[in-house]
Amino acid sequence: MGCQPPDAQQQARLQPILNRLVEKSGLSYMPALFIAAMEVPNAFAFGTGLMGGSGIAVTKPILEILDDRELGSVLAHELGHIVSRDTALMTMISITLTVLNNMTRGMSNIGRLALVGGLLIEVIAYFPRVIAAGITQLREYAADAYSAYLTEDVEPMISAFKKMRTWHETNEPKRKKTLLDHLQRNRMDELLLSHPDMSKRINMLNQLREENHESV
Repeated sequence: MGCQPPDAQQQARLQPILNRLVEKSGLSYMPALFIAAMEVPNAFAFGTGLMGGSGIAVTKPILEILDDRELGSVLAHELGHIVSRDTALMTMISITLTVLNNMTRGMSNIGRLALVGGLLIEVIAYFPRVIAAGITQLREYAADAYSAYLTEDVEPMISAFKKMRTWHETNEPKRKKTLLDHLQRNRMDELLLSHPDMSKRINMLNQLREENHESV
């Protein structure tokens, strides 16, 4: 991802926000901050969390489009992944899927007699991929909820999602749409997504706000 330490200006903006969030979370160490060399608004957590081995990376575009409250909600989301040890879990899932993918590719190179076996392994390997995608989607929802808990407000996260969605709609390369582009994403497609649809995440946060209001 081409991660580099933040410059002085970026550090001065990010570190105080992260300091407040880490103190409130009760995490016993401070995750390292990085700037990722990606030309899209994004943020991610990484590392096992063992002996303080974790970090949070953000991209320059996300720093440009989000204000401090929205940026705080994003950092709180990534902090949620670290607190819940999601980064370690996702590493194990990634290794497992890589092994399965290598198995299916290896079977396809054995020869014609392995065709049926290769197809069978491919079908069997599909289910762990669905399960893995389901786990990661649930962890994304959980991290969104943790962000709302840590910042005590769902609105900054919702606003951040809307800004990022607008950025993608404005900046993604324009191309001639095919028939498939006009079809709605079906449930089978969603089963293999690592992140839930942004609209669904916004709906979850709105529902969380309504439930909190009802309980007061």
